[in-house]
Amino acid sequence: MFTRFRRLTRSPNTYLFLGSAVVSYILFEVAYFLALAAGVPLENHPIRNLAAWSAPIARFDPNFGYRFNPKLTNDGLRVVKGDLQFYYKNIKFNSDGFRSNYEYHRKKDGKYRVVIYGDSFTAGLYQDRSWTESLNDDYRESGKNVEILNFSFDGGGVFNWHSHYFNVLKNEFEFDAVVFAICCNDLDRALAIYHADEQSGKILYRKFGASPRSTEEFLSKFRPYMYPIIDIVPSERLAEIVGYLSKQKPTIWESIKILPFDTYGADTIKSLVQRGWARIFSFIYGVGKPIKTALENFLRSGKSTAPQTGEVQQTGAIANRPPARANPLVVERTYEHLLIQMIDDLTEAGKPVTLITIPSDRAYIFRKKDDKNTSAVATPKEVTRNAQIAEAHCLPHISGYAFFDQVERQTLNEFWPSYDGHWLTKGSDFFAHRVAEPLLASLRERSSRSCAAQSR
Repeated sequence: MFTRFRRLTRSPNTYLFLGSAVVSYILFEVAYFLALAAGVPLENHPIRNLAAWSAPIARFDPNFGYRFNPKLTNDGLRVVKGDLQFYYKNIKFNSDGFRSNYEYHRKKDGKYRVVIYGDSFTAGLYQDRSWTESLNDDYRESGKNVEILNFSFDGGGVFNWHSHYFNVLKNEFEFDAVVFAICCNDLDRALAIYHADEQSGKILYRKFGASPRSTEEFLSKFRPYMYPIIDIVPSERLAEIVGYLSKQKPTIWESIKILPFDTYGADTIKSLVQRGWARIFSFIYGVGKPIKTALENFLRSGKSTAPQTGEVQQTGAIANRPPARANPLVVERTYEHLLIQMIDDLTEAGKPVTLITIPSDRAYIFRKKDDKNTSAVATPKEVTRNAQIAEAHCLPHISGYAFFDQVERQTLNEFWPSYDGHWLTKGSDFFAHRVAEPLLASLRERSSRSCAAQSR
């Protein structure tokens, strides 16, 4: 056997085959690279669809999912289909780990302090300032004795708000009122965690159905399941990319210079194979799921139904054993109940609460503007949902969509980029100016309002 193998490896045909394979692969990669440089929208283009930060700014936090490093400033960009959506520079974070150009103090300084919880629309990570900071400026310039603290989570929602509220806000900060700036599916979002992996040059992300109690638990049970979502790219490189994208018709040589030479072809083949296997396993799982369910039901036949206390009663020696810790990868359909818990706690403390629906559905706003029969344009589901929650708990509700009804179509185009649904600074500032007075009015209204839900 070894003799045959030795003869095979010494055969000229074997060397010819191996050499041909290597040369063919190199030619394939070169051709793929030149196609990318020529603007062909092939898979794994490093710039055509890109989200990048210049610094490893995010890390896990056991109290509320993740925080940003106050010692680092961040540049960043987002490119969609080769079109630059955002390019932001010198974004700052405060010592509490949030996107802010100023520090938050635990004690009030005589101002009426409003805390705002939101997601990426309110965090404003991709802008010079968030709409809450513009709101702060409006109140200060108009002589109103009001202060805004923005505890919003990019990529997060009610699970992160709930963790921060009970672990930090009500224990450490003096405040007068809370505003929940809700968009899209914020009330269905599990615990969002960003965490920088400097070794791979990536920002990792995932939403989990449980909260790690410590860094050790996070690294061992949560970190392995996170996936890269944002590249860490030096500021100088980001500036080069922006300069390249700003050219109307870059030359092939400019395209070659901006693209790092990499194994794009091999990476594309790898991605295609992975997706193929994923479809196969998904099919197998779909076929086998009924069998799995039947087997699980059979195995449960020797156990009684779990009581409402959450303890597990089993036949046999182990009785009333507390349930095992939840699998962090399993998320619930909705976490709306976490919002209700915060509302109830704030109501009991006598603090006003207002719900704001953030106008996140750009397509809806444009459809209303373009369609003469506006009644035929379906209202976003979150508007109805938030209004129902507010009514059930006797809370004011402000729909941000109404602020854009009277805006000219051409002006709306200046409020959003071409593809990304997040608003530009101009749209964010417009929202801040319009919501300023209704927000204060809603908080005053809540202080004097009475209804059946309030006296539950």
